[in-house]
Parts: sequence; C-alpha cells; structure tokens
Amino acid sequence: MSKQKFIINFSITLIAFLGLIIGFQTYLQTKAMLPNENFDFATFQKLLPNKDLQEEYSSDKVLVFNAWATWCGPCINEIPQLNKVERDFTMKKSNVEFIAVTTQPDSIVETAFNKNSVPYFFWDRVNDNKELAGFIVRYGKEKGRFGTNQGIPVTLVTKGNKLFYSQIGARDNTMSILDSVIKVALITPVK
Repeated sequence: MSKQKFIINFSITLIAFLGLIIGFQTYLQTKAMLPNENFDFATFQKLLPNKDLQEEYSSDKVLVFNAWATWCGPCINEIPQLNKVERDFTMKKSNVEFIAVTTQPDSIVETAFNKNSVPYFFWDRVNDNKELAGFIVRYGKEKGRFGTNQGIPVTLVTKGNKLFYSQIGARDNTMSILDSVIKVALITPVK
C-alpha cells in the first residue's frame, strides 16, 4: 500500500473513531440525564392561557419547555442552539412542541426582538404567564439534576406524565443533549 493510501485510510479510521467516542459520550450523558420522574401534566394544562393551547399541547406529544427572560444572559446565549433543535424536529414533522415561557409581557419581549438585543426565539411563546413560568422553574429546581442553582434558563422535556429531562442553567452541549433526549421521548410509549 502506498504512503498516500495509508494516510487516507488512517485519517478515515481516526475520524470514525473520534465520532464513536463523541457519540458514546453524548449517549452516556443522555442516559444519565433521563430522570425517569413523573410530570404533573394536568397542572400544566390548567396553567395554559386558553383551550386552543390545551388541545395543541396534548399528552401524546413531546413537549420541550424553556423558561427564559430577555435580561438573562445565559438564556439569550442558548437561543440559537434551541432554535436549531426546534428547526430540525419541525422539518422532520415530528410530534414535538417547543414552548418558550417568560413572565415578561409581550411588549418587552417584542421590543427586545425588534431591537436585535435578543436573538429571535422561533419557539411557540407564552409570555406574561407568571404561573406557568413559576411552575416550570419550580419543577426544574425540584427535579433538575444538572446545571447550576441559578433560576433560569430552565429546560424540561416531557411526554404525558413523564419527565425525560430537566436542566437548570445553560450548557454548551444543550443542542446535542436535547436532540438525543427528544429522540428517546418520541419512541417511548407513555400511559
């Protein structure tokens, strides 16, 4: 075998090996992050502002929540990653809903988007809902096993009455973790 073919084969093997290592690390993180906790879906439904949302966010869908605010630096920094995850699953027409929740009124959120001080959040947004935001943050703090002790952002992945993931604070690898957790939630039957 020529030196050039050897280098090409070695490079391909090395890249494949590194891909396996990275994939296995993500798998282990994801496996460890599935808390296998219950989620109070009935209370969540009651806190939604209208019946249309109650029907849209049904128990057979994977729901990804993010409690955030325009003044929260880590929240703003993770929006591009969260938008990419939402776009990937929306393009696949998956049974997933992405819901960004804040206590701030529409006027403040829209002003921040319009001034480009905050990247536009493409998720469904429930603004000015202190009860729902408080519910998600409290749930994240009670059930969360990863992240910091800060209040927001809080990210939850649920399906029906099952909590698949809870994260307090932003992480560098949020996109890959959410991608893996959502895929597991999509194929997991929930009563």
